[in-house]
Amino acid sequence: MKKHFFISVLLILFSVTGFSQTIQRIEAETFNTASGARAEVNASLSGGGNVGYIKNGTWIKFTGHTFSQYDTRFDVLASGVTGGNIEFRLDSTAGALIGTATVSGTTGFSDYKKCSTAIAQTTGVHDLYLLFTGVGTGYLFNIDYLEKITTDPNAATFTLTTNVSPASSGAISMNPGGTSFLQGTVVTLTATDNFRYNFVQWVDENGAIVSTNSTLEVTVNANTTRVAQFKAVTFPDIASTQTQPNISSTQYIITELKYGGNSSNLDNSGAINAAISAANAAGGGTVVVPADASPFLSGPITMKSNVNLFISAGATLQLMPYGNGNGLPAGSYPNSGSADAYTTFIYGENLSNIKISGTGTIEGNGSAWWTAYDATGIGRPGIIRFKACNTVLITDITIQNAPNVSITMGKSGSGQGSNGTIKNVTVMAPSSAPNTDALDVWYWNGLDVLNCYFSVGDDNVAIDTNTQNVKVKNSSFGDGHGVSVGSYTSNVSNLIVDNCSFIGTSNGFRLKSNTTRGGGETSFTYSNVTMKNVSTPFAITCWYPKEPTADPSTLVAGTVTSTTPTWKNIIFKNITATNSDNAGILYGLPESLINSVVFDNVKISANNKGMVTNFVTGLIFQNCSSITIPAGKGNAIIPYKAETVSGSDIINGINATTGASTSCNLSMGDVPFTNKFSFYPNPIKGDNFTISTDSGIEKIVLYTLSGAKIKELNGNDSTQQTIDVEGFSAGCYLVQITLDNGKINTAKLIKE
Repeated sequence: MKKHFFISVLLILFSVTGFSQTIQRIEAETFNTASGARAEVNASLSGGGNVGYIKNGTWIKFTGHTFSQYDTRFDVLASGVTGGNIEFRLDSTAGALIGTATVSGTTGFSDYKKCSTAIAQTTGVHDLYLLFTGVGTGYLFNIDYLEKITTDPNAATFTLTTNVSPASSGAISMNPGGTSFLQGTVVTLTATDNFRYNFVQWVDENGAIVSTNSTLEVTVNANTTRVAQFKAVTFPDIASTQTQPNISSTQYIITELKYGGNSSNLDNSGAINAAISAANAAGGGTVVVPADASPFLSGPITMKSNVNLFISAGATLQLMPYGNGNGLPAGSYPNSGSADAYTTFIYGENLSNIKISGTGTIEGNGSAWWTAYDATGIGRPGIIRFKACNTVLITDITIQNAPNVSITMGKSGSGQGSNGTIKNVTVMAPSSAPNTDALDVWYWNGLDVLNCYFSVGDDNVAIDTNTQNVKVKNSSFGDGHGVSVGSYTSNVSNLIVDNCSFIGTSNGFRLKSNTTRGGGETSFTYSNVTMKNVSTPFAITCWYPKEPTADPSTLVAGTVTSTTPTWKNIIFKNITATNSDNAGILYGLPESLINSVVFDNVKISANNKGMVTNFVTGLIFQNCSSITIPAGKGNAIIPYKAETVSGSDIINGINATTGASTSCNLSMGDVPFTNKFSFYPNPIKGDNFTISTDSGIEKIVLYTLSGAKIKELNGNDSTQQTIDVEGFSAGCYLVQITLDNGKINTAKLIKE
């Protein structure tokens, strides 16, 4: 369920000056409260989402909706084969009924049509309930948006038209919402990034810049247009450190003449597998799904060594659709020999020198699979799995709408795979799609995940048992549960996540295990990361799937076994998390404390709760790390047996109550010692010294050699400035100067 404080709207140019009809569009997914029904992400719809999971008796509520005597009807855009009714009620699900819209069945959940109801005369402010009714126990329909039509014969109105550029790069919320407004209305627009984009600026209808702030107030006195412009998130290309496949470029094109492959076929797996076998028998080659193959339907595909499966630009390799669970009717994805059990779409075991490439798409056709899973818990195929393989590259492809996990490297209980690279891969699935992890890793040593974009319904990345030496770099994550370790975590070590962005994930970094799944977890480094709208940016737990509700002081230490989690040596560095719900949770065991967690230059801004830290030792906040939460929301850190040094009951580097940093330290290993300025005298014999440089001085900071900041002052924007050091004891210090050209220089200073 999603809570929104503003109504998300997409405005269509509708009225002209003096036109009396206004239309207020309310995106259905912006409800305040719901029962049963859920918000779903769908970038193809007007507000980027819809309400689904609608069954008989479910409902959604919009708080504080204003009605006037001129309100005439509600229009609703809905989809679904079954259909049903929408009752519009005031203040409760049993409140006054002011209208009922009938949703006639459509061809499917992607086929949206409009239905309407007249509004019984209503005035004032009310909570608006939409109560859904229908026949049977299944899902009835989805809702994209509702529109309230108001006709005021005396009103002078104007339109405020909004848009985003490029398309689907962001969303716009509006308060108040509507499609046209009375003259003089002040409307607040807020632009929000979508996955893979950052907000840049607002422009008018002529392209002139209006503001670079994401929130904009507009007074509507004429027909007005505002466009929110966004820029794609990009990262520098980075080379893999793993051994790369070396495969012959000789092509084996899956044509009808050669292998019987055809985009009209219900199943091309025979043709694809024949081409793979031919390439393998020849010592290696490139099997090509041709560019005009869209969709190219197939059942399970078996990879072989020394083969590159190349999906051409414009081609869509698509899973056969879900049938009835028994491989029927003809043309549906076959089961693996028993009902509701299915083989991975592209599978390889004990192979070496393999590759999946090309800029085409693998379409998982997952919608029907997800519906069946929600109803009966059926098994579902993943898209790609390589078990105990060596020298693997997956690059440049797009995977969307997987029935289950998109990519799995390795398998529990098997031999280890090694030398894997996943690069420039995009994986997409709706946030509501169950268990659609983008990448799972088991029993693997040596994997680079580079320049990837993952937005899914479960873990964006999950690192599991017996996996070491994984790097995730220069990647962006949207919907999903973040970059996770676990919940099967025995012998997991040496994970590096660097230079990544997270927008709207439920978690950022999530390390999860329990007393039956762990043992030997060590060395995790996360650095140079931005997070926006991530509910829980940092989570380390020994209590998966749920932490105890009892007070931690009542928990009794158990016996340490070979499967007891031993989280240790965890570094978070140069990370900013904004608009989080809570600051995080670190929850160890009484018998096995989380050991050595360092927050280095980490800034967390949370809206509702600080960071829970239970059973943690070696917890340090350094280099100006801080936690910001609103007044009245409790302490920034909520600790129990959490400390920097065992037995101290003190957490170094942060005020646990306010979240303010007490350790604005330099991280000494990162200080670039330069000499782009001079100061005199050096050594200092008195109480001041003078800095001289070739650029304007913006800021001066003095540190001890241990990195503790002891003085900071603004520069005078000139090339020379005198600094007072009265009261400084004799010894060595660091002087760090920020210049107006953006350069930062550091040097040592001696005071006698």
